[in-house]
Amino acid sequence: MRPLSLIIHHIIVSTFLFQINSALAASEFTHSKPQKKATDIWERVRSGMKMPMPFSSMQPPTTTAKESPKIEPEIVVNEPEKPAEEPKKSKYLIEPNKVVAPLYNYTELGLKIRFGSTNPPTNKVENNEVAKNEIAKVIEIKPPLLPKIEKLDTKTTIIDERIKKHIDFFRQKPGYLYQVTERARPYLYGIVEELSKKQLPLELALLPIVESAYQPEAQSPKGAAGLWQFMPATGNDYGLKQNEQNDERLDIQASTRAAIHFLTDLKTHYKGDWLLALAAYNCGQGSVDNAISKNLANGLKVDYWSLDLPKETQDYVPRLLALSHIFANPALYGLKFAPIKNEPYFKV
Repeated sequence: MRPLSLIIHHIIVSTFLFQINSALAASEFTHSKPQKKATDIWERVRSGMKMPMPFSSMQPPTTTAKESPKIEPEIVVNEPEKPAEEPKKSKYLIEPNKVVAPLYNYTELGLKIRFGSTNPPTNKVENNEVAKNEIAKVIEIKPPLLPKIEKLDTKTTIIDERIKKHIDFFRQKPGYLYQVTERARPYLYGIVEELSKKQLPLELALLPIVESAYQPEAQSPKGAAGLWQFMPATGNDYGLKQNEQNDERLDIQASTRAAIHFLTDLKTHYKGDWLLALAAYNCGQGSVDNAISKNLANGLKVDYWSLDLPKETQDYVPRLLALSHIFANPALYGLKFAPIKNEPYFKV
């Protein structure tokens, strides 16, 4: 009996091990199945946009330049006529004052204009039918006209206009957008990769369009240089070496890492508010902090749209938001950007 029990035990163990190996193989196959990867870097940028768009500015238009809206035929339904309702009186309507003009209150000029003579129709007003009719006439004195109040722009409208201004500007210059996207071709993948590693909004990859039009050797009259337009002092703060032989502000990889580090620090300083962080990237943290302090002292709001910032900074953030909207919905504006492969363009 013992050999038989050993054989049965061996069969049971072998079956159990086979089931475990099959399950592990199936699990390995499931996890090793490659996920669908974006082939176009622009698709990846669009799917990775995280910044909240303010108010109604980012609502896509319903039609494009090439498409005309479809007009549905009007369906006429014959309904029985309803009796006209009397218009309801508004509780805000000021009723006109009604006064009776006594005959004895007329001046000589008034009598002449009213009756054609300076003499009243009769000396006894109560016995004169003409005078009675004149006295009985009601003269309506209309209330004084209120000053015309123009419709004030709300904060929503003001913000919409500030962004829409830049959307309209870029719509009129499609050639410029095509040019900067071609300049971005060698660098976009690397920038998107670095932003993805830090889990940052991928619309930040559009920031070099605002800063340098994707020209890696761009230099401003104020001394900023490179794709991300670092000032010398800020570049030093973030480890970008600058000497006679080399300026790392012009190094794509080094400046991109420094810019991401800088933007992350600003975002942390402003407690996750990307609009304030971007404003500080443009005009400096000190300028934004001073504007916030000024508003707090005056009991005002301290969001980006409420701050008194330099003119350039007032346009800086709306310009990036406008670009983000356009690149998120290029077909709505009749634009089609050439695809850029979602893979490295060059090797270091």
